[in-house]
Amino acid sequence: MDTSKVFFKAIFGVPISLGLMRTFLKTIVIFVIALVFFFIGAVTAGARHWFQPIATVIIKNGTSQNLTELIFSFESASIHSTANLPPLSAGQSKTVRFFVAGEGSYSIEARLPNSNIVKGGAGYVESGYSTVETITESGIKSDVSFIGF
Repeated sequence: MDTSKVFFKAIFGVPISLGLMRTFLKTIVIFVIALVFFFIGAVTAGARHWFQPIATVIIKNGTSQNLTELIFSFESASIHSTANLPPLSAGQSKTVRFFVAGEGSYSIEARLPNSNIVKGGAGYVESGYSTVETITESGIKSDVSFIGF
């Protein structure tokens, strides 16, 4: 009597041939390998923010002065919002993340201690965009990148 049939009969209650047992084990191994690769892909997509409808804007104070006011406004689809952010000290930065439904736009307004107002921002944004906005005494410099892929 084949010992493998006895082993599987004891576990499953039915006799199984060696060929069927190999096919069953191959199927299980392929399923586990596929599951591992799916998990690795899901972790990679999450870590890289793929398929996330989020845009990121980093606002840096590149002046030698402390800002007295900082306003961030954005618009996407039917969403329009304005946020009064805490004023940034000289050299300090603030990261803003927001939901983008398709395409959107944003603007930044910063007030300097001498009451001058600097306006700017890249304007156009889509999900996955990452923008660094550097506030200077003469304006706002934009550096746009796409972090989606």
